Amino acid sequence: IEGLDLSGALRYEHFSDFGSTTNWKATARYAFTDAIAVRAAASTGFRAPTPGQLYTTNVATAFTGANPIESGIYPVSTAAAQAFGAQALKPEKSKNLSAGVVFTPSSAFSVTLDAYQVKVDDRIGLTGNIDINTEQRRQMLRVAGVANAETLGRIRYFTNSFATRTRGIDLVANHTLNSGLGRFNTILAVNYNKTDVTRMDSFVVPVPAFGGVPASN
Repeated sequence: IEGLDLSGALRYEHFSDFGSTTNWKATARYAFTDAIAVRAAASTGFRAPTPGQLYTTNVATAFTGANPIESGIYPVSTAAAQAFGAQALKPEKSKNLSAGVVFTPSSAFSVTLDAYQVKVDDRIGLTGNIDINTEQRRQMLRVAGVANAETLGRIRYFTNSFATRTRGIDLVANHTLNSGLGRFNTILAVNYNKTDVTRMDSFVVPVPAFGGVPASN
């Protein structure tokens, strides 16, 4: 079809840390004339957990009022984190849509206007503080073999816990001026976007085999 361009791509990758992922992209562009065209694209993507999110261990003492509290961040692979519900991290996954118009009245001037939406699921963040404020939770640390089980006051770990949606527009104008002094390229770019949290997961600390009351965080 004259004036129509289509393209597509498929990508498969395997990671030792979290497994396999398959992503795709499709684009289309249709030119009504040499000066006016429309375009659109759809794709999926991912972001692998970083080494810091996978392997960070950080134990520090902070103050709540006048009271020092020993707080720890543990990798999800450790017994300490798994005792409080940690699961293996998954990659963040995205779904992307965009559509726009291209206006090119001359070889020296062009304007593009695009609208887009990006949805990201399974986003990675730290849990809230899980307070070690009961004997049952203290015993969970002992069973997990945590070295500072007797002094630790809080625990956190990274988890796939929320989803976001970003919507926005891009406006870009390009102008080229050739003169006796040389070539002058001028670019004006304007972007507006808004990101909303569309899902926030909660989790429940598991009940140990020796009893206790679960608590939401």
